[in-house]
Amino acid sequence: MTEHWRDIPGYEGEYKVSDLGRVRSLKRIIYRQDGRKHSVQARILKPRLLKSGHYHVALCRSGERIDRRIHQLVLLAFVGPVPEGCECCHNDRDHANNHLTNLRYDTHQENMRDTVGHRLHQMIPVIRSDGKKYLSGAEAARDIGVYRSSVHRSIRLGHICCGFRFKFG
Repeated sequence: MTEHWRDIPGYEGEYKVSDLGRVRSLKRIIYRQDGRKHSVQARILKPRLLKSGHYHVALCRSGERIDRRIHQLVLLAFVGPVPEGCECCHNDRDHANNHLTNLRYDTHQENMRDTVGHRLHQMIPVIRSDGKKYLSGAEAARDIGVYRSSVHRSIRLGHICCGFRFKFG
């Protein structure tokens, strides 16, 4: 599979992103705040994982560091700016899969509707690690006093939420 690279809008000549979800810095000369020249070598940036399951990288310009989610950079470079009323969506709900073929712009409502087909819908039975059963993630969240998204994130990523590990029933 051939990997295609495009400039990241706003960072032309500094950073590129690929259709496979990789980000690289380009070789360039920068000037530090004290006026000294510094050579930056080209390299693939190491993505970091957010609690949400999304990957992000730090882009630097003029001494300012900005964290950007990789899926947003891929769509921005290959599709264009986010249309009004839309957001970046993963077709397979796998936030680690930042391939262009897995990404699209869509409404928040459509993004949430996708969760039904990917076992994240609020009406799927949830079982707590101590055996207590709930009719939905929303019910489990209410019982332990957290947001429903915290329970779903715990299930999706295998993390522990409020001392309990959850699974779908």
